[in-house]
Amino acid sequence: VQDELRASDGRFMGLFRNNPASTLVQRVATREVIDEHDAFVRTFGHPRVQLIGHPPPPLWADPADQLTFRAVLQTEGRIHGMRAKGLRLNGSVFEALVYSELVAEGADQLVITMVLDVSAEAVSRRALEHSEERFSKAFNFSPLGMTITRLRDGRFMEVNPSNERVLGYTQADFMNKTA
Repeated sequence: VQDELRASDGRFMGLFRNNPASTLVQRVATREVIDEHDAFVRTFGHPRVQLIGHPPPPLWADPADQLTFRAVLQTEGRIHGMRAKGLRLNGSVFEALVYSELVAEGADQLVITMVLDVSAEAVSRRALEHSEERFSKAFNFSPLGMTITRLRDGRFMEVNPSNERVLGYTQADFMNKTA
């Protein structure tokens, strides 16, 4: 049994230390940080010595995110994919995705929180949305009749409104037809 327990602890520590998400473990009663890993230090910028044995510094740029975090954790016992604004030690803000769960460890109740920095994805998503918006405007407001067809069978996928003026065909006339 002791060997199985040591093996289980070893697997847990391996998962904890190698998890790409910034992970923090706290006692619920005191909010004291009892463990963290390097990704947390890298993401938030707080040295380990400032974390272990102390309540965490402010981690959220928006106080409403902190209130939501606490309320959901208290009522549901876990958080799965909450969007928030993380706050680094240097004051910079980043887009975050938060996962957290209450767990019992003996008489203690712990909260394990994982934070993913999704800033790069958020920037990419906004750039894609902006690009799609520009394309849509150029396509739909062009004075030239334009169509987008599927290469493999020539089926019309998109038709701009100018086709009715240029060719006399409405957008509905093109639907479910091929070039």
